[in-house]
Amino acid sequence: GWTASPDVISQSPEQAAHGGQWKAWLGGYGEAHTDRLSQRVSLPAGAGAISLTFFLHIDTEENNSQAYDKLVVRLRNAGGQFLANLATFSNQNAAPGFGLHSDNLTAYAGQTVRIEFVATEDNGSTTSLVIADVPVGTEPG
Repeated sequence: GWTASPDVISQSPEQAAHGGQWKAWLGGYGEAHTDRLSQRVSLPAGAGAISLTFFLHIDTEENNSQAYDKLVVRLRNAGGQFLANLATFSNQNAAPGFGLHSDNLTAYAGQTVRIEFVATEDNGSTTSLVIADVPVGTEPG
């Protein structure tokens, strides 16, 4: 299971899901706010390739000239120590529909990791960051 800030995992009709009814809706408050979504995953040793994929949709009312509201995808080890920032998105990445994103986790094979999505919003206009369909996939080694 996923661990999330209150009201992040939802079926709310205000933001569409990608491939079903459920999604993680981070942000959308228009005030200084942080939302978190995370899951612990054991990555198999000896896999040929391991990837994290997810669909992301960003709506914003911000002027896209500056990155005011951000989403960082992070990786931590089982003890909580920071391993890597996998990706960063902001209100500047707003676009209609969902986009597919993928990150290579092969370097962490054989470890248990925590995948974290951390969204921070400033005081001002709203930015909604909607995440859906987040599998970790492997290919044989």
